[in-house]
Amino acid sequence: MRNLVLNEHSRQDVNVGECGCLCVDPITHFIYHVNPQGIQPLSNVSDSGGGFTGVTWMDHDVTTSVITQADVLTASNVICVITQEGDVITVNIDSHQVETVGSVSAGVYGAHWSPDQELLALVTGESNLVVMTAEFDPIADIPLNQDDFGENKFINVGWGKKETQFHGSEGKEAARKTERPGAIKSVSSWDDRKPRISWRGDGQLLVVSHVTKDTQTRRLKIVSREGVLQATSEPIEGLEQCLDWRPSGNLIASSQRLTHKLGIILFEKNGLSHGEFSVPYKPDDVFVKEVLWNQDSSVLLVWLQPLPTPDANTKRKFPQNIVELWTISNYHWYLKQELTFKELSFLCWDTESSHLLHVLTTTHLYRYNWVSTEHVSLGSGHNNLSCVAVVDGRKICITPFRQTVIPPPMSAYEITFPEPVRSLMFAPTTKINERTKDYSPNSSIEMDSICYRGHDSNDMCVFHGSDTLTLLTLANVSDNQDINGCTVKVLANGQNGFAVNFNVHKISTQYKIVCNPDIKLSCIDQLYNWTWATHNTILACCSEDNNNFVVILEVEGAGIKSEQVPVQFTGGGSEGCKEIDSTVSKLKHRIEVEGSESGQVIVKEMLPVEDLVVTVVLAPDGSCVVLQLVSGALLKLDLLSRVIEPYTLNGDEIVFPSMCKTVCLCPVDEGSQLIPLGLSNWNRLYFGKDQLFANCTSFVVHNNHLLATTTDHKLQIVPLTSTIFRKLVEGKASENGLVASRKIERGAKIVTAIPQDTRVVLQMPRGNLEVISPRALAIHTLKQLLSEHMYHQAIDIMRKQRIDLNLVYDHNPSDFLAHVTHFVQDVNNSQWIDLFLASLSEVDITKTMYSFNYIQDQNRCNLNWNNVGEATGDASTTPSAGTKIDRVCAAVRKAMIAVDEERYLLPILTSHVKMTPSQMDVALTKLKEMKDAHDRQDFQVSAEEGLRHLLYISDVNELYNVALGTYDFDLVMMIAEKSQKDPKEYLPFLNQLRAMEDHYRKYKINVYLRRFKTALEYIQNTTDHNEECLDLIKSEKLYREALQVFPASSCMTQLVCECYGNYLMSKNLHSEAAVMFSRANQLESALNAYRLAGMWRMVVVVAEQLKYDKAAMQELCLSLVKSLKNRSKFQDAALLYENYLRNEEEALECLVKANEWEEAQRVAQRYQRWDLVDTHIKPGVLEHYEFCMMEIERLTTTLTQSVERLAKVRETKQQQQLDLLEGNAIDGQLDSDLYSDTSTVTGASLSRSLTSGSSRPGSSTSGRTYRSSKSKKKLERKKYSTKEGSPYEDLGLVAALHEVYTAADTMVAGVTSLCTMLVTFKFDQQATPLQRSVSHLLSIMDRKKNEIWPSDSAISDDMEFGPDLTTDGALSQMMRDGGGVSRKYTLALIRMRELEPHLRHAPVPTRSDNWSLHMLKDTTDR
Repeated sequence: MRNLVLNEHSRQDVNVGECGCLCVDPITHFIYHVNPQGIQPLSNVSDSGGGFTGVTWMDHDVTTSVITQADVLTASNVICVITQEGDVITVNIDSHQVETVGSVSAGVYGAHWSPDQELLALVTGESNLVVMTAEFDPIADIPLNQDDFGENKFINVGWGKKETQFHGSEGKEAARKTERPGAIKSVSSWDDRKPRISWRGDGQLLVVSHVTKDTQTRRLKIVSREGVLQATSEPIEGLEQCLDWRPSGNLIASSQRLTHKLGIILFEKNGLSHGEFSVPYKPDDVFVKEVLWNQDSSVLLVWLQPLPTPDANTKRKFPQNIVELWTISNYHWYLKQELTFKELSFLCWDTESSHLLHVLTTTHLYRYNWVSTEHVSLGSGHNNLSCVAVVDGRKICITPFRQTVIPPPMSAYEITFPEPVRSLMFAPTTKINERTKDYSPNSSIEMDSICYRGHDSNDMCVFHGSDTLTLLTLANVSDNQDINGCTVKVLANGQNGFAVNFNVHKISTQYKIVCNPDIKLSCIDQLYNWTWATHNTILACCSEDNNNFVVILEVEGAGIKSEQVPVQFTGGGSEGCKEIDSTVSKLKHRIEVEGSESGQVIVKEMLPVEDLVVTVVLAPDGSCVVLQLVSGALLKLDLLSRVIEPYTLNGDEIVFPSMCKTVCLCPVDEGSQLIPLGLSNWNRLYFGKDQLFANCTSFVVHNNHLLATTTDHKLQIVPLTSTIFRKLVEGKASENGLVASRKIERGAKIVTAIPQDTRVVLQMPRGNLEVISPRALAIHTLKQLLSEHMYHQAIDIMRKQRIDLNLVYDHNPSDFLAHVTHFVQDVNNSQWIDLFLASLSEVDITKTMYSFNYIQDQNRCNLNWNNVGEATGDASTTPSAGTKIDRVCAAVRKAMIAVDEERYLLPILTSHVKMTPSQMDVALTKLKEMKDAHDRQDFQVSAEEGLRHLLYISDVNELYNVALGTYDFDLVMMIAEKSQKDPKEYLPFLNQLRAMEDHYRKYKINVYLRRFKTALEYIQNTTDHNEECLDLIKSEKLYREALQVFPASSCMTQLVCECYGNYLMSKNLHSEAAVMFSRANQLESALNAYRLAGMWRMVVVVAEQLKYDKAAMQELCLSLVKSLKNRSKFQDAALLYENYLRNEEEALECLVKANEWEEAQRVAQRYQRWDLVDTHIKPGVLEHYEFCMMEIERLTTTLTQSVERLAKVRETKQQQQLDLLEGNAIDGQLDSDLYSDTSTVTGASLSRSLTSGSSRPGSSTSGRTYRSSKSKKKLERKKYSTKEGSPYEDLGLVAALHEVYTAADTMVAGVTSLCTMLVTFKFDQQATPLQRSVSHLLSIMDRKKNEIWPSDSAISDDMEFGPDLTTDGALSQMMRDGGGVSRKYTLALIRMRELEPHLRHAPVPTRSDNWSLHMLKDTTDR
């Protein structure tokens, strides 16, 4: 739904003499005119970047009458000229050297360079196609007059043959009839019969249009880049000379003349026709001279010339040359622009700027530049209909998107003008004072009053013809009449008997544009950048004699007399073609036309501008106009003083980094600042001098958000605040969730965003429309409605757009609870309130799902849910009320009961069910009371309906169980009758329960409901069902519950304890089982359980309780000693030997095995067994001395070797990393385990296959990372492997050294005790080396600790590694020397992050500082 708007136009006086060709240098943008006299530059010499002043052919002995083709070859910086006589001439731009590089004797009648300028295609006078290289070496020579179709000849397999079809009443004879194709007329007399050549955009194919020798008709031949014929077109009646292949490659354009129409015909690359469209002129008046596609394939130019007359005295029917610009959307061709010239020599599209057109006449060189944009009404209030106008020749197709959505090429209505439409503009934003009384984006609008001044933003002004402006205003369709050839036709409805129920534009007034006598304006129809500034001021731009101006036009004479008119509004209306009573349709415009003739628009003033103006933007408040120059600089035009000055922001002049095709003034921070936004041709969206998006394809400023589509097919939604814009410039907005986005269809662009609404209209690349309601816009609208307590409209929108209804409460909890009664009254719909209560959840969606809309909301009351009740003073909402759901349900239920309890019965029941825990029993009791009172009172909602509602919102089985838990069988029957339960199942069960005793019945009911503790409470009152109760306790394992319910002195308690003990024994919980057996007086079982638990003291205690005799006790102690020795509990065994078995020798032996030297000496002294010192203690001390010396030697060796190996491994990995960062590593040397699989250290993905050195042919990197869950355990085992060469050897060595440090520290306390004993027994020669060895080991450990765990304080969580470590970050971490971290240990720190947390640091010493004996220290150590 885009139009081509002229935003740049210039005219240069030239004198080209005889007609020739234009060629444009794509690098310097210098324009050359080549004709039979020579080459003439058409730009200033200073602009070319060189000194080329032109070439005359006669000076270089070159003679020609017709120039076939001329191009600038950028690779060699020459102009290649091909003449009809067959000469190929090159002219060096720098040296002016002219050289004839080749000649074709038969002449050249058609020529074209490939897009990459690597191949040249020529058609000779002998109708041969010659393809040659850039060095003019021939590749192929193809005769065009041949019968061969080409390589892509169609294959007929017989499907669809006429002989196989059914012919009805004509019979089989019809199948045998053959139809002879009619004779195709030869080419027209005005056809120049010259061949045409055009290349596809990628340069792989070319097409030739030529006149066949035998039939004298035109045919197309498609040839490959290698010069091989691919296809030939079918015979086409009236095919003409023009030809051009769309750069995108899908269509070949030519023209076709039939007796009744003149049109453009399109072909595919196989030569078959693929659509057509007609030009709006009769075939007797004009013919198509040329068709040209622009560079991005979006515009097709059609050059129409008047038909030649039989003789010079005959007057032409149509004397002008016409240039038409066509675009396609949704398979419909639109005529967007039409230019007329009395004489036209040559035209061509620019090779760099896709919408720049160069037009050459005999006296002038014109430059036209268009931009593709939408024409949308500019209002930002509710009265703006979001009218989108689409130009199609003399028609304007209009669709008001606020009222209806109609996809192109259709529209709601169209307006036809007598001349082609050149430009159109909507009225500036209306200034009104409005107070919204009731608003819903998709429903009615009510407003108290509007004071209207001037024009409505839906009004439109159209520039058509050469000097005519037509004003259109909204009016009833019945008021429209044909005025001066302008008609309005309604298309959306109004046919087949349906009435038109919305307003359309009415032709109000037409104006003729005239100039003041002191204003010199050569041509009014060359004005561009039309802008409606105020109700009687229009702006435009022009270029005159290389000077640029802003033209100010004022409406005078017949026109609008504005007057303030109060208008009263009522609600009503809906979408689409239903009856629509929009706000704008009720605006009564008081327009008084003075006289019956058209008024005048006078060119009052021409303000000079330093450079070409490409964009004119009106400020939203209408105070000024912003002009963008071709350099990107912005100027401000004050409409009152009419002074032009640089546009500044905070004292700085604003200049876009590059020229922008679309510019608007964006009000940020609630309109306190107007900051220009600009979208460049390279998809850069600029925010003043800064760049917001680098991939923006379209944007629009909504009321409170910036909407932008991007090349990654997303719609970005940015709040209009300068803070967020700055974060977006810095790239931090997405990280903080300040920008919302949603996926859209590939290539979609914004058409319009309806003001004060949630709908956004997108257009797909094909042309079809899609209307979406972005969640961020919907939530913003809901915030306004909820803040204004317009709950009915808010819930209506939330239901339609599937928005979580929790927002009603989460938006402002305290405010909602304070207005909960108003909420019930305003919604006034029990079903909606019921839906709200049913959707409640504990999650605050303003912090999760819809957090985007609440990040910058400073006015929101951020009360904690637990403090909400205190703010309202409501007892039902105090903190003791529980969770969010409980508070809301209680508050809303109280309000509904106060408003109308009977009407809101269903949501009241829902509020009970949603409570935690659920109050289903309360809801059921209420229904039962209603059912019992049904005969005495009529209710708005019956009990049956309430019961059906409960069955709908809750599970029927759960509801049945709740009813059963109330012990009310009438209530149970009421639920069961409404459910799907089988009466054969529940009736016998209920009858059986009725027949039971009361306590036992309640016990059975609670067992059925699995409320076992409650069941036990009822069963304890009976004594006839102990066995059944015990079976229940065993089957459901209710031991703890039973011990809490039954009295401690009851027999049931003992039975439960015994069963509990057996259960704990089965779980191998022997100590707890022994306690239970003791409580059950099962001492034998308790003794056995204590024995299994290893609790020998309790075994002895229980044995005493069982009154074991001496022999039994002796036997019991011996078995206990044996068990303790097997468990290496020698100290406990020594106590049994000494205290119960009276065997001091065995006791002392156990103490020696436990290394309890002092306790062993005590036993020997107590029993005066000094012989045991020599036989047991001293040998044990020496034996332990030998063990300690061996262990110390082993630890010292392991420590030394491991530290040395760790240093080598770390050095190797350090070198590998440096080689990797410097790019010197090869695959065989790369240790990919230094990084994660997707590490960004090298910018590439690393694989385990690199370290494994796999050389299997055809092997490839697996898509699954080696750290997948399947191999995680295996990886953990490998991580602590100390095998040399393994990728985790360094980590395994650190883990092994951690064990060495722990073992050595644990050994110190035992060594101190051992050294004491050695000295005591005068073994000084053994004690001294033992202490010395330990001291040596500890000193080595202290020296190597920082080497193994370098600066362990530097290992912090903020250090980057793995996927978060970039190349720059790795280098900086490798090279920096701060925080005490040595450079060579940086990688070690990163690697140790993969260890378990306790292994990343050295073990904390637990030994005493004075562990060594002073008497054994060396002299130097004392």
